[in-house]
Amino acid sequence: RAAQAACDGSATLKGAEQLVNMLARKADERLRARGANASDAARVDADRAGAGALLDEAENLVQKLIAIAPTAERYSLLGSVLKRRLPLVDDNVLDQALQAIEQAYQCAEQRVGDCRERLYYPALNVLQTTLLRQLLGTLSDAERDSARSRIDAVRAEVEGAGFQPRDLWDKVAKVDLALTETLLTLAWGGPQSSAADKDFKTVQEAYLSVLEHASQRERASVQSTPQTLLTFLVRLQPRLKGPGAKRGTDLIKRLQQLCDALRGPQK
Repeated sequence: RAAQAACDGSATLKGAEQLVNMLARKADERLRARGANASDAARVDADRAGAGALLDEAENLVQKLIAIAPTAERYSLLGSVLKRRLPLVDDNVLDQALQAIEQAYQCAEQRVGDCRERLYYPALNVLQTTLLRQLLGTLSDAERDSARSRIDAVRAEVEGAGFQPRDLWDKVAKVDLALTETLLTLAWGGPQSSAADKDFKTVQEAYLSVLEHASQRERASVQSTPQTLLTFLVRLQPRLKGPGAKRGTDLIKRLQQLCDALRGPQK
């Protein structure tokens, strides 16, 4: 922050991007602390306000960076900031908030070829937002068709002969895709019971294999994908009606089992 405010222009754009990421992570920590302090109303309000202020700062900064040069990484950062703001969004504007996240990651998708970024990261985030909007009942047929095309595009990338994993997140991309596709299939009213059981078992085993030699930080990052989806589905559950309610309950049960398995035995 001191570098950002310096009059000599010593802050780099990369440093500004790192600051956005740090602010978003700090906000996430405040929101998690809010849950831990649930019995203290004053602390809950303070954590909520503190997280909101950090996210406001992060969003303002990343929007300035996008105005300078709109890149895939900066739009992905914007999507990350907006995603972390979801716990602060009122229920009556959830769909608008989800659409804003989608739009940010779609802008990132459109720019991945400019700087050799991976497609899977923004595309999977769009698909996970699509899942939530499907359960809300706000997804159009055209958006559903786009989701299927997006799944094919991500699969073509991560299963292509030229895809060489550079880090753990590249290695886990195939598993994240498998999880997301399985969840969407269930949300769309696809195969239930035994077929879904088999798919989730395969996903769970693949995650555990990738995490076998992961650091604590890497493990937490990988676990955050199913945990974030689970947290939001639990919040959505009271709003789901008809077939969506049954599917939401099934998804929550399966995601809870997956999250428990990834955490491992509690000491």
